[in-house]
Amino acid sequence: MSLGRFSCRSANQLRKEVEEKLFAGEELSQPIAGLTISIGVSSFPDDVEGIEQVIDAADRALYVAKQQGRNRVCAARFICRVA
Repeated sequence: MSLGRFSCRSANQLRKEVEEKLFAGEELSQPIAGLTISIGVSSFPDDVEGIEQVIDAADRALYVAKQQGRNRVCAARFICRVA
């Protein structure tokens, strides 16, 4: 299994745990739905060649995840082409 696939699985597990957990005071800040997170994932050297590119690709993937409806994991390798 590649590091990228492992990272996506771990990120998705974290996303699910946050979605299922009840946080103290959550009902005050999230009255309609529970707390959720979106995560952008990028891995070195599978997706990019340097640390700045890893951060940039993960950031782009995060914004795509939010645009697609939030509460999801998005992998850079499927949405970003970093030069």
